[in-house]
Amino acid sequence: ALSSGADFYSQVSATLDSAFDTQSKDVSAVADTLRTLAKKIDNVIDAYTSLRDSISSIETSHPELASLTQPIVAKLNSAITTQTDLRDKLNSTATSLQDSSTDLKTAKSELDALVKQSTQDVKNVQSDYESNLKRSLDSLSASVSDAEGSLSSLMSQIGKSADGVSGLAKSANSDLSQIQSALNNSGSLLSDAAKKITDTTAKLDEMKQSGDYSELKTLLSDDQDALTAFLATPVSLKTHQVYKIDNYGSSMAPFYSTLSIWIGGIVLVAMLKVTVSKKCLDGMRRVKTHQIYLGRYIIFLIIGLMQSTLIAAGDLWYLGIQCEHPFLFLLACWFSSIVYVNIIYTLTVSFGDIGKAVSVVLLVVQVAGSGGTFPIEVAPKFFQAVYPLLPFVHSMAAMRETIGGMYGATYWIELGKLGIFLIISLIVGLLLRKPIIRLNDAFTEKLEETKIM
Repeated sequence: ALSSGADFYSQVSATLDSAFDTQSKDVSAVADTLRTLAKKIDNVIDAYTSLRDSISSIETSHPELASLTQPIVAKLNSAITTQTDLRDKLNSTATSLQDSSTDLKTAKSELDALVKQSTQDVKNVQSDYESNLKRSLDSLSASVSDAEGSLSSLMSQIGKSADGVSGLAKSANSDLSQIQSALNNSGSLLSDAAKKITDTTAKLDEMKQSGDYSELKTLLSDDQDALTAFLATPVSLKTHQVYKIDNYGSSMAPFYSTLSIWIGGIVLVAMLKVTVSKKCLDGMRRVKTHQIYLGRYIIFLIIGLMQSTLIAAGDLWYLGIQCEHPFLFLLACWFSSIVYVNIIYTLTVSFGDIGKAVSVVLLVVQVAGSGGTFPIEVAPKFFQAVYPLLPFVHSMAAMRETIGGMYGATYWIELGKLGIFLIISLIVGLLLRKPIIRLNDAFTEKLEETKIM
């Protein structure tokens, strides 16, 4: 019905065109042609009505397909309505033509519109059916065939299983006999244990009544050393140390070495001038700010390296800390000094005394929040949040690697993270220094206007 529907209405359209073109002078012949088409469309309506009822019955038998069948049933109803309108229009047009009450051109235009609508409705139904319902029906049919085969296989398996059940019953007999025997043995063991406990309780009651505890004392006095050892350590604990550190001093060396290097940087900016006087620049031409910054920093860099060398050498050869990789320990101290001194120098040369104060504040924050003396997990939430952002953390991690033993590339990763702080400090000192100096000068002028500072 769906496949032939579109072709049928193409033929109807062609027949209408032929009737109105060739038989336009013979109104009676056109009317007869329209009535013949109306009868054929009536047959098509019956076929589509039967198709709609069949699909509706599928929904009744299989409610799970309702989401697929209901849209098609609705489209079929729409198509049937359109076809009914077309049939009625054909009959009414035929009658009107014979009564000479209808214009041929108007009648043909109305009929062409209805034929076009009917063709479109049929195509919509066919498309929906083939893309949705037909696929599900084919799947259902295949599932029924599979189910039939599965049932046949299942019936044969049931026959085999019946034989197996018979054998299982026989073996269960012997298994139950063994279980009963085991339960009997367990019962006799429990009975013996209960008897012994009853005898012991009776003897204790006798001792209590007579006041003679000599037997109990004799029992408890046997092998007192073993009893004492058991009560002292009921659980034996075996410790396997990984990356063993021999003493507390060695484990704390990274924290106090890092702290000393930072304090050394603060002492440097407190004792040495970070700026270059105008007298020193006399006779020089086109001296740029970054040249002054780097030239003066070299002095702090050299002295900072000397300080860190003294600290590391003292740890290794005077205090004698444990260290698996002495040179890498020295390298970590040197690189930490380069980073720390640059940070402190940049803060001081950019902000003056305020920069020195900021360096001290950073020192206090890092002492409390770097996890050097206790696990960071027990620190307040603020310090846990800023923990990865503190230079101390990465210096200490690198130094610990050299003391206890290297784990993968952790040492170099930590030094790389420490290098990020150096890059940031250089950006501030080389690129942002000019606007910072102007801001600092304006701030100094405002302070001087107060006549107090």
